[in-house]
Amino acid sequence: MSRWFSVSLKKRVLFGCIALLALAGAAAGTWAYRQWADRTPDLAALRDSLRARLDPKFPGRGVTDYPGNTSDDVSKAYAMVLKAETEWARRTGRPVSELAIASGMFLLEHSDERRDGFPGWGVPIAWDPYGDGSVNPAHTKYTISTGIAIDALLDWAEVDPKAPRARIFNLMIGAARPYLQAGALSPSGLLPYSLESVDRPYDTFNPAAYLAGVMQRLSVFPEAAEIRDSLRAVADKTIEAHLAQRRSTQAGAWYWNYSINENVPNDLAHAGYVIYGLRLYAQEGGKLAGKLDVPAIEKHLADFVGEPTDRLFAWPMFRQDTNTPARSYDLGMGLYLTCVVGRPDLTHRYARSLARYRTPEGAYLKYPPDYNAPALSVREYEAYILLGLSRCAERPAQ
Repeated sequence: MSRWFSVSLKKRVLFGCIALLALAGAAAGTWAYRQWADRTPDLAALRDSLRARLDPKFPGRGVTDYPGNTSDDVSKAYAMVLKAETEWARRTGRPVSELAIASGMFLLEHSDERRDGFPGWGVPIAWDPYGDGSVNPAHTKYTISTGIAIDALLDWAEVDPKAPRARIFNLMIGAARPYLQAGALSPSGLLPYSLESVDRPYDTFNPAAYLAGVMQRLSVFPEAAEIRDSLRAVADKTIEAHLAQRRSTQAGAWYWNYSINENVPNDLAHAGYVIYGLRLYAQEGGKLAGKLDVPAIEKHLADFVGEPTDRLFAWPMFRQDTNTPARSYDLGMGLYLTCVVGRPDLTHRYARSLARYRTPEGAYLKYPPDYNAPALSVREYEAYILLGLSRCAERPAQ
């Protein structure tokens, strides 16, 4: 045997052993992940633990995911706590909690932080959402924040007989009116990203879908009779734009890009806003409901779960250029929707990810600790987790 052949053979044997070890390690890693992931969490216990972390007077106050990660009040956090708590009250038949009332009153009492004369909700920082150099002032009224706040206040008005119903509806109608004005919509006919003129040229699907669904929902209440036709007309126009721009996966799921201007699909949280809004529009009798394939829209929730480990990703798996894990923001919104749409198979797969984000102290990190990111717990995102837990947890015995 030649020296060259002997050395070559040794190298091939060595490389083969390394490859086998790598494969064994990967298999062991997958097995270990599955052993952990197969544990079914007690969602009711997790819900109780997370609620205990909230400030009873200011449940939406905490660390933010904005520059500096300051502690602040975020309207979406209060709205999601309100939705979570009214969801639990609806499911259990119990009175709404003090956390719900505190959250609802915060939204009512802080409905015009911009001080421009009409209600609406936003974020507590100055922000340039499209990176075009036009910085919106702090407390700019954003469509998604306003839509979620109105939706949560509607939940409160429906569930709690002691809720200040007249005050709630006066505010909600006042918040909706600016969107009904001529010229308020984006170029394609979508509800705008915000009420700032600099944001109007951008056609952004997720906030438009959410608010369109909420407008259709609001229109069925007698208190909104004066603007019912206008609410429905604007919602219909937004749905028309969604129908014109919808995309389909090979498996037949419907989805939308973040905007007409960007060829990038929505991440899980923002895809969730689209799914929720379009489903709500159809559920509340929207004129174009028959043109929406709701099961196909809901099917998109499965696109964020990886195989074979069931890891949850921020972007749909058909996007090949990224494998960023889901944020707790994504996880909470997605978990909630799996129960709304009645997909227990997906609920189980989403719920198994909760342990990856939860710290020993009961906080939920923005990203799981095995991802190379700061260990940041964001109160707004924990509010989304609470919503998912409140919808999916087993109800206590009566």
